[in-house]
Amino acid sequence: MSATLVYLSGALGDLLLSTPALAAVRHVCAGSTVQLVAPRVLAQLYPQLADTFIDSDSARAAALFGPDAAAMLHAAKVVTAIVFEPPASALARNLRHVPHLVVHAVDATPQQCVAQHYSQFVHARLCAALGGNLPFVIPQPRAVAPQPPPVVPFAVVHPGSGAPRKTAPAHMLATMCHDLHGNQDWQWLIVGGEADGQAVRAFRAAFSRPATVVTNPALPELAWYLRHAQAYVGNDSGVSHLAGIVGAHGAVFFGPTDPQIWCPLGATLSIQHF
Repeated sequence: MSATLVYLSGALGDLLLSTPALAAVRHVCAGSTVQLVAPRVLAQLYPQLADTFIDSDSARAAALFGPDAAAMLHAAKVVTAIVFEPPASALARNLRHVPHLVVHAVDATPQQCVAQHYSQFVHARLCAALGGNLPFVIPQPRAVAPQPPPVVPFAVVHPGSGAPRKTAPAHMLATMCHDLHGNQDWQWLIVGGEADGQAVRAFRAAFSRPATVVTNPALPELAWYLRHAQAYVGNDSGVSHLAGIVGAHGAVFFGPTDPQIWCPLGATLSIQHF
């Protein structure tokens, strides 16, 4: 059976907003296997989007940029490559030298998106590259319950983000959490990654209710927390995009970025500005 190679890079939020396009690729390539070269987070969250995954940071992925690409692709029976890169990128140029390989370059760099939601932009660019109308479907991520599961009911706050300029002041996040909590009997979980230490400390200082810190949960576990949370509060971040996809209810704070382009998918999170 022939195979289709798909290459996608980016931060967690960009990757999550690109999953409708990846689902469309899976749909159009129903008669062939799909090999997805991407950050490992997609393999963890979306095993249904490809038959095989190659970590974009691996030596095998690096070979696509060099002279061994042809032998590697022919051995894997790859006849089509869909690369979410500009046509003039190093990867697209190198793959065009592979004999008998059809290359589709999908220029979905965020800087090109100015007038529509980024997920719709990526999907539209894919449709234009492949020459057809493809379904727009938001695939659901894999969710795995942590062991032991938390005491319920609980709510989740992620006080960090990918950049300080995208992080709302801790007192604003704390106020929103208090407003959502009301008289409910919730346990609050503070999700923090490796780079969120300062934001977590600032939030704990501003938040008067008891809270438990959950540090670096596995992404399928994070998806479970968000799906089962009574409420969610966060910034413009990959965690908030995951929250939107799984249908969490709550609020997301936006500062310098445009929420019309970058708001989480779904309709359950309200947009707040700081």
